[in-house]
Amino acid sequence: MFPLRCLCFLTLASALSAQGWEYGMTVGRQTFGSLSASDGMPGYAPSGSVAGTTVVSARLAWTILDTDGGELQVACAFQPTTTATARFSVQPTTAPGLPRIDSGPLNYRCGYHALGVSYRTPGRVRAGVGLDLRFQRVDLPASAANAAETATTAVPWIRGGLYLPARAGWIRPIVGVEAGLALLTTSDAAHPAGSLRPRSEVALYAGARF
Repeated sequence: MFPLRCLCFLTLASALSAQGWEYGMTVGRQTFGSLSASDGMPGYAPSGSVAGTTVVSARLAWTILDTDGGELQVACAFQPTTTATARFSVQPTTAPGLPRIDSGPLNYRCGYHALGVSYRTPGRVRAGVGLDLRFQRVDLPASAANAAETATTAVPWIRGGLYLPARAGWIRPIVGVEAGLALLTTSDAAHPAGSLRPRSEVALYAGARF
């Protein structure tokens, strides 16, 4: 479903007098959400966290406007499923002295497809800001402390960066650094997989412009 959506999106972009396209990849560090005792339900107090992990993603963008005032791009992006280490525990609160139940290390899996739009300023070093809609899929396996859960959620992310493009040539390299932040977060003990999903990311970007 997403490849068709992405194809339609880029076809529309190319029809809007596209100036060229850009393919790039990012390598960065992703951080995740957490659960605390205050997020619990009557009878128990949960806690959960996911260790930050290194992620790789790919992006294909169309430049639909490139003027002295800057450039406007639309893009689709993909992050393959990445495994991070999660830990989950539950402390029963119905009676004093009950032991805490720990999950031990869990393989928390996450990945996404995304559609987005971004703007870059003109100049030798270009500042950029963008808005992406990430269709994030997360998977949390079952343990003694939690049930298995898989969830796919559309999450808006804001993205900013600094970029250094080559000025001439048919194939023009571009490098940069980016940071992203999820604009929608949840903290729900009944659905820990979604609550632990990625919250922020800092990455290096390298690509080529055609």
